[in-house]
Amino acid sequence: MKNSMHTGTVLLVDDKSEHIHLLSEILSQHGYTVAAVKTGNEVLASIKSA
Repeated sequence: MKNSMHTGTVLLVDDKSEHIHLLSEILSQHGYTVAAVKTGNEVLASIKSA
């Protein structure tokens, strides 16, 4: 598999901190900026402020 860096922002939504931490680490290592939230209300707030 080709090892390439990506750009962009990913919004992670999960109520488990360990999932957010693991996925954030993996995505960050591949060049993505990660925003993470735990609830639907936080998703809506982050979309409105984007």
